[in-house]
Amino acid sequence: ALDRMYYLKGRDKTKSYIGTHSELVKFLLETGNALSKYFSDSTNYLLYYADPEEDKDGLNIEVSTAIEPAAAYDILDQFDEEFWLNVPRQFRDKILITLALPFVP
Repeated sequence: ALDRMYYLKGRDKTKSYIGTHSELVKFLLETGNALSKYFSDSTNYLLYYADPEEDKDGLNIEVSTAIEPAAAYDILDQFDEEFWLNVPRQFRDKILITLALPFVP
């Protein structure tokens, strides 16, 4: 089901992380559905990340959209307020949501 909602980057590490944190699957599906309501034109990528300085790792949902950057950040703020901040912290601590925006010179 995740393969239909997200393109996996770094497939092996991403799938391995999901395999050891299976409690995230239901939440990843709910988040993907919620994101599609805010970013209907987006392509969503899912990838494993590690931050050794913070001694932290997890998953990054990268929302790729052609929406103008300022508007995209406004939409992400709305998503945060209406959905993301209502998600239990144990899930938010393991998942980042970032925007991948078109290059604007």
